[in-house]
Amino acid sequence: MSVIRYLSQFSTLLSFITVICTFITVICTIMITKETKRMREIQTIPKLHIDAEPKGSILNLVIRNIGVPPAHDVKIVRVNPPIDYFEMAKERLTVNEKVIIKNGKSVLYSGEKIVFPLLSADDKNFQEEINKTLEIEVFFLDINGLKHIEERRINLKEFRDILIEGKEAEKAFFI
Repeated sequence: MSVIRYLSQFSTLLSFITVICTFITVICTIMITKETKRMREIQTIPKLHIDAEPKGSILNLVIRNIGVPPAHDVKIVRVNPPIDYFEMAKERLTVNEKVIIKNGKSVLYSGEKIVFPLLSADDKNFQEEINKTLEIEVFFLDINGLKHIEERRINLKEFRDILIEGKEAEKAFFI
C-alpha cells in the first residue's frame, strides 16, 4: 500500500511541476510574441526625425528618415508659422524645395534627409523670428500603406547664440 501512496504523491508532484513549467512556457511565449511584433514594426514603420540644424549663420529645417524602411508620400501638412513666412525661406528656397513643400516627396529612404533653409542671422527680422516656436507636422506612409504623422515643436530661441556666432565667424572669414 505504501508504494501506491508514494506513486500517488509522486504523480501529484509531477503534475504540479508540469503546471509550473507550462505557466513559464506561456509567459516566455507571450514575451517572444511581443518582441517579434516590436521587431516587425521596426522593420516596417519608418521613423522620421524633424529638427532644426544650424550651419554657420543659417538655420535649416531638417526632416530625416532614421528608420530602416523608406517613408512614402512624405508631406509637410502643417507648419506654424508657415515656412514662407521667414524671409530666408522666401528668398533662398530652390524650385525643388518649393515643390517638396507643396507636393511632398514620393520616397524618403533610410538615412536620407530633406533640408530647407529657414532663418538667417542676416535677416532683417531675425530678432523677431528667432523668438518664435516652430510647430511642424509631417505625414507619411509606411511600406504597408498605413498613415503616420510625426509632430515636432522647435523653440528657435535655442539657436540664437549659435547663429549669431556663425554670422560673426563668417564675417571674420570673408574680411
